[in-house]
Amino acid sequence: MGVLIGVGLIVALVAFVVIASALQPRPPDDLSEAHIRLALQQGDRLTAIRWYRVLHGVGLRRAKEGINALLAQESSSDKTHGE
Repeated sequence: MGVLIGVGLIVALVAFVVIASALQPRPPDDLSEAHIRLALQQGDRLTAIRWYRVLHGVGLRRAKEGINALLAQESSSDKTHGE
């Protein structure tokens, strides 16, 4: 009986992962920094990190650092333009 419950949990977990993956936005075929910046402007930091990883071929830590750098760059640009 315990094995059946374990197998049921595994099946449920796999189904969850498949459904969650299908709901994530797919990167455009012509993915660029502009797409990543647009995702950030729309408040979608997770998508921006995912797309940064795809575009630059880096891991999660490097992608988060890259996104933080883009955000800092945007913030300093806003300050110099008086926004």
